[in-house]
Amino acid sequence: VYIPYYNTDKELVGMVTRSLTDYDHEGNRIGGFRYQGINYSEDQLIYNIEKVDTSKTFFVCEGEFDAMLLPNAVSCPFWKKLPVEWKDNAIIVYDNDDFAISEHDIIGAEEEGWTVCHWDDRVLEFDDINDMVSGGMEVSDIVKIILECAGK
Repeated sequence: VYIPYYNTDKELVGMVTRSLTDYDHEGNRIGGFRYQGINYSEDQLIYNIEKVDTSKTFFVCEGEFDAMLLPNAVSCPFWKKLPVEWKDNAIIVYDNDDFAISEHDIIGAEEEGWTVCHWDDRVLEFDDINDMVSGGMEVSDIVKIILECAGK
């Protein structure tokens, strides 16, 4: 799958390729990364930046598929690359796993003044937004949980 990235002027600035499977056509596990990015410009790759309204509450997800499912959402796995002026309205909603906690430094994000969603036991069995929707949760319910888990 190819996922295009645009800037705020709606110009194509890069893309990410995403393998939809961890296995080849013969059933062998594929090594390496499932995601590969290509940047055509100096612009920071933030998925959906051309459509998000940063003057209202919006969500910063770890992955593009999660951002596709939430209203007013972008994807950027590294909060340190986000525009600092987003702090007031952004809620960082990274995956519900140990990797998100350890590799994305969400504690550091909070120390820098970002609002972070700390998932609670209502969603323990899910890894991310995509899993929640696939598991039958309504997006409106997910948004409500995010806001509560972020203290909003």
